Amino acid sequence: MKSLVVVLSILTVLGNLSSENYRLVVGTYTRATESKGIYTLSVNPSANTFTILDTASQVENPSFLALQSDMLYSVGEGSGAGTVNAFRLDKKTAKLHFINMLTGLGKGPCSVAATDRHVMIANYGSGNLNVFSLNSDGSLNKFVQNIQHQGGSVDPQRQKGPHAHQVIFNPTIDYMFSNNLGTDLLYAYRYHPTNKQPLEAVDSILMEKGGGPRHLAVSADGEYLYVLQELTGTISIVQFKDEKLTLVGQSSVIKKPGKAGAADIHLSPDGKFLYATNRIDYNDITAFQLKSPTELQYIDQYSTAGIAPRNFMITRDGKYVFVGNQRSNEIVVFKRNLRNGTLKNTRLRIPVPAPVCHLEF
Repeated sequence: MKSLVVVLSILTVLGNLSSENYRLVVGTYTRATESKGIYTLSVNPSANTFTILDTASQVENPSFLALQSDMLYSVGEGSGAGTVNAFRLDKKTAKLHFINMLTGLGKGPCSVAATDRHVMIANYGSGNLNVFSLNSDGSLNKFVQNIQHQGGSVDPQRQKGPHAHQVIFNPTIDYMFSNNLGTDLLYAYRYHPTNKQPLEAVDSILMEKGGGPRHLAVSADGEYLYVLQELTGTISIVQFKDEKLTLVGQSSVIKKPGKAGAADIHLSPDGKFLYATNRIDYNDITAFQLKSPTELQYIDQYSTAGIAPRNFMITRDGKYVFVGNQRSNEIVVFKRNLRNGTLKNTRLRIPVPAPVCHLEF
C-alpha cells in the first residue's frame, strides 16, 4: 500500500508539472537583430522547458502588442510613419495569421491598445495618438482620429517636444489613459465606441517635472493609476474620480545612485503588490506591497540577470513573472511568492532576440 501511495504521489507531482504550462506571444525589435518578428511560446517553468510554437515576420519592429479576443494587434516601429498591424491568433495551435496593415500616421509607434471596435496607438516620435476603426472580422478598417499632444519639459535631451509613450484602458473600457514622456503629462480620455471620433479628452495632470511618464498600471476598480517615470524612477500615484486626475502619493524604484531608465510597471492579479523595472545603471525589478491604494511599502529589488528589462508580464495565476531583457536577448523567469510578493529567479532563460513586449494567451 505504501508503494502505491508513493507512485500516486509521483504521478500527481508530474501531472502538476505538465499542467503548469504558459503560452506567450512576444513582440521584438527586428532591425539590427536576429529576430524573426513576433513569437508564440509555450513555457513550463517547473519543468524548466520552453518551445517556440510560431513566428510571424511580416512586420518591421513589431515591438508592442495588444490582444483582443482571437485578434492580435501590433505596432510596427519601422521607418517613416510606422504601421499598425492585425493578426489572427489561433489559440489552439498558437499559429499567427497576418490579416492586414495600415500606415501608423505618426513617427515611432510604441504602444497599442484595442477594443472590439478600435485600435489606438501612441507615437513616440511625433507625440500623437491615432485611432483606427475595425471591421466586424477584427481586421483594420481605417484611420478615424488623431490627437496631437503639444509642448515639452525641462530635460534638454529627452523633452524638447511631445513623446506619447502609452495608451491603456481602465478595466471597464470606458476611459483610456496616455502618458507623454516629453511633456510630463498624463492624459485621460472618455471612450465613446459608437462615435466617429471615439476619444474625448476629459483631464490631464502634470507629473514630476523632468520625470518622463512612460507606463502606468491601473487598479482593478479603475480609480488609481500608478505612473512610472522613465527619467527619474519616480512612481506617482494618481486618483481618477469623477473624470478628474489628482496626485495622491509617490514612491520610487531608485534605491542607490545611478542613471535611471525605468520601463514597465504592473500590479499583481490580486492587486496587493506592484512591480516595476529599471534599466541603464540598474537592470532590476522592484517589488512593493500596497499597504493602501495610496501607500507603497518597499519589499526588495532583484537583478533581472540581463541587460535592459524593457517589459515584463505577471502570469494570470500570479505564480510567475516573465522579464524581457531586450539587450541581452532573453526572457528570464521568476517564481513569485503569492503570500508576500517576493521573487526568486528560476534560472530559466528563454532566448528571444530583443524582446520588447510579451502577453499571456
